[in-house]
Amino acid sequence: MRADRSARRVLTTVMCPGAGFDDFVDGGTPEAKDRAGAAIFGTCFRSLWGHGVYNADPHPGNYRFAPDGTVTLLDFGCVKHFTPAFITNSVDAAIGHA
Repeated sequence: MRADRSARRVLTTVMCPGAGFDDFVDGGTPEAKDRAGAAIFGTCFRSLWGHGVYNADPHPGNYRFAPDGTVTLLDFGCVKHFTPAFITNSVDAAIGHA
């Protein structure tokens, strides 16, 4: 994001390099795919369980992949905010304390 070219109602972004999902799946090394998968999984659950926010539009077109498996996440225009009680209950259910 370009803060110097954005305002309250205007968001200016930059072009993010990287392969699309299909190209990365077809050409990425197993190590790069493992790193990308771990990054997406970790980001998903850190944002949900740590901040109570979830990207509600996570589809392959919203990811760009570097050859080493680094992932750029795009398009956070649709997010869902959760209450602390919901997060506590979902964490408890996920780890078997419910």
